[in-house]
Amino acid sequence: EVRSLVLRSEGSIDGTVRRMNGTPAAGVVIKLVRLLPDGSLAKASVDAVSTKSGGRFTMQVVPAGRFVLGVNLNERAKADQPWPPVFLSGSGVAVESLSAARVFELEPNEVVSEVEMQLPPPLPTRTVQVRIYWADGTPAVGASVWVLPEGQVAVPGTSQTAAQRENVVTLTLM
Repeated sequence: EVRSLVLRSEGSIDGTVRRMNGTPAAGVVIKLVRLLPDGSLAKASVDAVSTKSGGRFTMQVVPAGRFVLGVNLNERAKADQPWPPVFLSGSGVAVESLSAARVFELEPNEVVSEVEMQLPPPLPTRTVQVRIYWADGTPAVGASVWVLPEGQVAVPGTSQTAAQRENVVTLTLM
């Protein structure tokens, strides 16, 4: 007879995220990312949850290991998540340096409660209007525009803005 045995850690982390002025921050995506043996961050997060009303979050079924918590850890800021990549520090204030981050060294089934994180101010946004023309000088009505970090390639179906009015596109940048 063959039997399977699955061992699983079911630890958890819960807490509250607040803005600089102390008000609860609902809708903030908090990520738990594993620290690799060399001290760098894993590329993928172990868990990601959005804060609820009151800025509360709960991560359940958290495995044992070494982790950091933060916002925008593996991506750029966006309009709905307008903060730079920041980590939770030991004092609860968000910091931009991994070396200043609070490291959670979780044992199997460990529960960490009442973690507090204070976000930095949101990044400023800029609005830019762009007029688009075809190579022959005619207005490019309906053309699509992507704003991407250097070295990335636009993929059809990803975020874009189309020139709706004449040949003008209005972009909001972080």
